[in-house]
Amino acid sequence: TSMPLPTMAFCSGRLLKLVAASVFVAVIAIDRLESRTPNGAGYEELYYSQVLDHFNPASHSRWLHRYLISKETWDGRGELANGCRGPILLYTGNEGPIDAFWASNGFMRDVLAPKWGAMLLFPEQRFYGKSLPFGSDSFTADAGLF
Repeated sequence: TSMPLPTMAFCSGRLLKLVAASVFVAVIAIDRLESRTPNGAGYEELYYSQVLDHFNPASHSRWLHRYLISKETWDGRGELANGCRGPILLYTGNEGPIDAFWASNGFMRDVLAPKWGAMLLFPEQRFYGKSLPFGSDSFTADAGLF
């Protein structure tokens, strides 16, 4: 299992601190290493080049960490005093593919985001869905060390 860490997202050129409860995310910078929007899904599927070993400062290994993002309702109505366009709602991924949790989380998508003019950010938990640090070798004993 992963440890909770503070996460950050860029907003109008400023870093905002978000709290992640169950996802091992260091920085989400809305970098577009790869982008795919499934038909009618309402989100973009993006990947962040994530640090593999957060406990070893000498390690520079990275892997592609999937996250879903939607800015459909991020319209400026909830503008914050620091110049951020509005709130960013973070859903911390469970033990499964993040797109399944997107599909089942109507409260954030259909109620909260439109009400507050919010961006939605759904990072996937490491070792689930497409967030496999070692690809098909992610389920070996050695991979479990990370």
